[in-house]
Amino acid sequence: MHLWVVKTLEPLPSPEGTVRLARAGLVARMAAARGWRVTWWNSRHDRITGMPRRPEEIAATRALGIEPELLDGPAYRRAISVRRFLHDFATAGDFARRVRGRAPPDVIYCCMPPIELTAVVVHWARRHGVPVAVDVRDIWPDLWTELAPPGLRAAARLLAVPYRRLLSGALARADALFACGTRALDWALALAGRGIRPADGVFPHAVPMDPLPAAVLREAESFWEERGLSRRRGCGERLRIVFAGSLTERAGCLAFLREFLALPTRIREGVRVIVAGRGEQAAAVTELAAREPAITWVDWLDRARLRVLYERCDIGVAPYLRTSEMGWILVNKFGEYLAHGLPVLTTLTGEVEAFVREHACGLVWSPGRREELADRIETLCRPARLTALKEAARRVGPRFAADRVYAGLLDRLSELAGDGQKDEGPDARGPCGGFVPSSA
Repeated sequence: MHLWVVKTLEPLPSPEGTVRLARAGLVARMAAARGWRVTWWNSRHDRITGMPRRPEEIAATRALGIEPELLDGPAYRRAISVRRFLHDFATAGDFARRVRGRAPPDVIYCCMPPIELTAVVVHWARRHGVPVAVDVRDIWPDLWTELAPPGLRAAARLLAVPYRRLLSGALARADALFACGTRALDWALALAGRGIRPADGVFPHAVPMDPLPAAVLREAESFWEERGLSRRRGCGERLRIVFAGSLTERAGCLAFLREFLALPTRIREGVRVIVAGRGEQAAAVTELAAREPAITWVDWLDRARLRVLYERCDIGVAPYLRTSEMGWILVNKFGEYLAHGLPVLTTLTGEVEAFVREHACGLVWSPGRREELADRIETLCRPARLTALKEAARRVGPRFAADRVYAGLLDRLSELAGDGQKDEGPDARGPCGGFVPSSA
């Protein structure tokens, strides 16, 4: 079976196998492991490094049985910016040019955003009779209005009108709609103007938990030993908090650090925060880390170094800016922390908060409410309470393992193609882990 994966800006595999593949990359890798022929339409621009794709990455992708098709578009830095719009418009146009005369695949897995590329892909699929599933990763364009400065929100709403119309038509014509959370799927179904179908589903962000080579893990352990993060705790060290991800306003790491540093000394005593990542707020984060001994910053990490970091920490923080959709989507860091046995300290409401409270696998606080954050940190510093949270995280963590979640997603794609090929394992007819769309 031939699968097209359409997702720009995600990382390609590295020759060492240490690059952290994101959702589409993991789906592509698992499909190739099933023996499927896989073509991955990605962008020539690597958003993480800001550089063009390296020949070694392209070779490593092909070595996994995945054929990369790299679309041209200008580089950009901010996720929502004029250059991002130019990039998305250009890659959609490049796709439309390059598929002329191409033999169609058996099924297409297309991620949204970007809206323009999604619309072009669905239109092409309909013309050629190819089943296509659209995976809604963010609620664009509705999110633009929320993130725009107050003075620009009217303009953002006006800009969103034609994009919303374009997306609505694409979602309505797709054969299946996927999402990372139940309310996000409901949003997509409403925009498509239809009810739920058997092919639709919720597949939360998941992470690979396959073993890594011993030599790679030893190097990762040495990396952290050199930075003072050993397995053995220092005298008086009570708690280790980790944030790993993009350092953007939306992700909220900088706001969390400032809020944390404003807490009374007695609350912060013995608490260490380790930040790993890069992004538009990286300079401000590194400046804080340089003058505050309680904060450690490192750049973007490979899989092994990140896994060791998680093993040596107590809780993962997900301090996202509260927007309507952030409570709808089981964001990737949420599942990543839990999959590694870390409970979650988060600002997120909606489905994330409900999951945390139902499974007692973390704590929630309201951003800007320092007394709440102080209370949560004091709670986490109680050994018995922290142990209970860690045990709960380990119980639910397997729900976010890639080999379970994305096996279900691939089964759904196989059914769309009429192939009927399934992996043995958990039945993924319903959303992974019991997540059920409220539309059902």
